[in-house]
Amino acid sequence: MTKVFQNAFKNRMHSRSRRLGIVAVVAALVACSGGTTAEAQPTSADIKVNRSTNMLKGSVKTVADAIWEQVGTDVIKLDSGELLINPLNTLRVNTAHGDVYVHKNCAVLASAEPKISRFLVLFDSWSGGVTVTTEKRTKKVISGSEFDVIEASNQNTATQELVQDGLRRRHVKFFDEGSNRFIATAQFSIPDAMVKQQVLSSLQSSTDKSDRNMFEHLIKVAAAISITGSPEPYTTHE
Repeated sequence: MTKVFQNAFKNRMHSRSRRLGIVAVVAALVACSGGTTAEAQPTSADIKVNRSTNMLKGSVKTVADAIWEQVGTDVIKLDSGELLINPLNTLRVNTAHGDVYVHKNCAVLASAEPKISRFLVLFDSWSGGVTVTTEKRTKKVISGSEFDVIEASNQNTATQELVQDGLRRRHVKFFDEGSNRFIATAQFSIPDAMVKQQVLSSLQSSTDKSDRNMFEHLIKVAAAISITGSPEPYTTHE
């Protein structure tokens, strides 16, 4: 029994060391990428936190150029720009192309542009924590995955629109909805998003402890996905 216990303990420690090692690697990748990106990184002054109601307090973060408004107790209308949604209660975000429902303890990066709406799930705390709805579809989206609605005449044009954000992806699929509209689903690189998406890259240097905690949590989520997720590498898909 002693030998069995020793082997079990050794395996557990090896697994823990591997997890910690991957967390360190992901953190280093984010740090290195952040040091080489040509884009100007926002300061905490560039980030706005909505505190208009108790329901939304701490739930919505955005860069200064986003255009959005609260249109109901638990509803936000996003016209353009990007929002980081991490609600205290279930929150719905409306865009011109579709809606996302984000439940408590889940985080989504939602963005709206003239030809595309993106819904990137950073983490979900339980199955069904994030749901996207369009005219023809309703889909649950999990951590590290995205759902995009694109206005395009063909799939090649839809692909070019999708990759404009510069994120690496894998398992990219397109669905032709008709009427010059495509749905794209994929898994995206969370470390890429942490560097290239302004509202995320600002979290690390924020004076708000909850922001820094979220940044650290995202590193752990990315590490967990690298252990349990697909072995297929992320690529640019250009």
